[in-house]
Amino acid sequence: MNSSKKLRYHVILFAEECVACGGIGEHLEAALYRSGWKGTYIHRAVENLRLPHATVPQIKEATGLDAAHLAQTIRETVKGETVS
Repeated sequence: MNSSKKLRYHVILFAEECVACGGIGEHLEAALYRSGWKGTYIHRAVENLRLPHATVPQIKEATGLDAAHLAQTIRETVKGETVS
């Protein structure tokens, strides 16, 4: 990632539709911090490996990976609230 471009962003939200541990999101976070980026990195991924039988939109909502949940995460971060 170009240094000047990455430094422009104070918050990066990375959402991936797979398990969090060992995924690309963790690798991106490590690379950003190794390169000297000082922002807030939010990584959203599937935490519960037992997903319900449902449609894709329903599963995204259940896992917090739908647009509404991701937008709320950004709003809370910008307001300075704790992001879980």
